[in-house]
Amino acid sequence: MNDTGRQLVINGGFELPLVDDLTQRFEAGDRSIPGWEIGSGAVQIVNHTRLFPHEGYQCLLLECEQGKLSSIAQSFAGPAGVSITFMLGASRVRRAVLEVLLNGRGSIMPTTDFWQPQETAFTHDMKWRHVHLCMIGPVAREHRLEIRVAEFEPLDDRQADPRHRLQGLLLDDLSIKPVGVP
Repeated sequence: MNDTGRQLVINGGFELPLVDDLTQRFEAGDRSIPGWEIGSGAVQIVNHTRLFPHEGYQCLLLECEQGKLSSIAQSFAGPAGVSITFMLGASRVRRAVLEVLLNGRGSIMPTTDFWQPQETAFTHDMKWRHVHLCMIGPVAREHRLEIRVAEFEPLDDRQADPRHRLQGLLLDDLSIKPVGVP
């Protein structure tokens, strides 16, 4: 049976819960975002009226503050091999390291140069980057995907009022699908 088109992740577009305000914040341990657990730090669902998501009406911000880095996780049943794709954006990031782990093992991705010096570093000018990872485990089983910020250096934009600042890495359009393993 070929099931490579089957989606294994729940709420990969972060369209739930529906956020009426510009953003809604969720703290570590919270399970209010369907399918997801906030592992550490805090995250925000960001509404399209605050920031343009890659797709749909909302995206997820992994908050990054001094000494507080965020992570999210989801468990799912799947085959040994999975394809993980998502769109990655950044707000007020000079340099960061994102880890994508499947069952505790995975990929470390440095993220730099989201903004070029000649560009304006505002969230409405944001560039989304496509990330595609193929991860192979030993057997089909219950898997745990964890996405976390491991390092973060903010971009100093000299904004006078930090109250409504979005600072961190943004995720949208996350998909996990089975891949054939020989």
